[in-house]
Amino acid sequence: MAPCTALALLVEAWLQDYHGDELYFLSAAQHLSWGYADQGALVPFLAWLGEGSPLTLRIPAVLATVVGVVLTALLAREFGGGRWAQTAAAAAYAASPRVLDTGSLLLTQTFDIPLWIATTLLLVRWARTGSDRLWWGMGLLAGVAFTVKPLIAVFWACCVAVLLATRRRSVPWAGLGKLPALAVAGALPYLIWQGFHGFPQLTLIPVVAQETGEFAGGNCAGLFPVCRAAAAARISTAAGSRWWRRIALGVSAFSGAVVLATSLLSGGPSSPAWATAATLEVRAEQGWSGFTDAVSTAYHHLPPATTIVTDHYWQASALNWFGAGRGLPPAHSPHRGFSYFGEPWDAAQAILFVGTDPAELPTHCLRVSATPADGDHGFAGLNEGVPIWLCNTPRQSWETLWPQLRHS
Repeated sequence: MAPCTALALLVEAWLQDYHGDELYFLSAAQHLSWGYADQGALVPFLAWLGEGSPLTLRIPAVLATVVGVVLTALLAREFGGGRWAQTAAAAAYAASPRVLDTGSLLLTQTFDIPLWIATTLLLVRWARTGSDRLWWGMGLLAGVAFTVKPLIAVFWACCVAVLLATRRRSVPWAGLGKLPALAVAGALPYLIWQGFHGFPQLTLIPVVAQETGEFAGGNCAGLFPVCRAAAAARISTAAGSRWWRRIALGVSAFSGAVVLATSLLSGGPSSPAWATAATLEVRAEQGWSGFTDAVSTAYHHLPPATTIVTDHYWQASALNWFGAGRGLPPAHSPHRGFSYFGEPWDAAQAILFVGTDPAELPTHCLRVSATPADGDHGFAGLNEGVPIWLCNTPRQSWETLWPQLRHS
């Protein structure tokens, strides 16, 4: 199962263009740090290592996803499942939309999920064996997870709450005491960076939740393999399990084939509209080259001392990656974590603003053009049909103005 998953994901990684978040990590890789406003240091560092092409960029993501497949099988074994249960759990995980949709992309969730599976595996094994040595492994995994994102803290807060509620007389205090030692070691660089910058992660949590409409659903994806492993183990021992096995394998095979076909068909500019519309992640990979061309055309009709400001961090990330070969200067955005990569320079004589509404800028703006809109690929208002504005420079210095625009 793992080799088949690796092959499918490598094909996807080779065919598909950069995802908007991958472009953001490539921008973050130009500002390597111990921490960032919205994440730890691991994923930008991996982007820095593999920035040569989409395929090289995504090799760590493919490896992490394949490890997740293997860990899901091991988790089914911990639940008492035999060979069939282990294979079925691994197949269900490998064929899930989350894996086939994002398992080949260099995203934080691509690493969060296998780290959560590994942590759950050790936790279930501890519940079965009672070995306190496993807590050192869980602490190490928590430390690594903190270098991706601090979501592992939510995982452990829930686990401790459950232990207190259900096993009050046998709470493993000795084991829990070992957990923070390695976890804090991994989290310390991120926490120090956050402390020096006023803990912007706390500010960004409601911003991201409002923009995506998703507070916990995607962030809990690391728990889905637990359900698959437990279900596979239960089905393998249930009465009439032969029929349940056939149903489970059929559903996994069908859903995996649909998602994989959609991802592969959407891998190029001539892909059908129904394929690119199927998932958010697929559409996030479309339209950035044409978007950059439109901004480049507008920019080269302006004085050279013009700075570029975008409304969304994906837009600035795309311009920084694709615009270097088109003669564009570094783009800036006050949106999310991108705002910490620096503000525009005060010597600029004009602003080329890319976004739906420049009202957030305290200056006069005139619409000069817009990015192309074919209606089939990309996001309307994000990289399709986005207005491009020429604005006067603000009276305030950017150093004063930038913190006021941040997170908007």
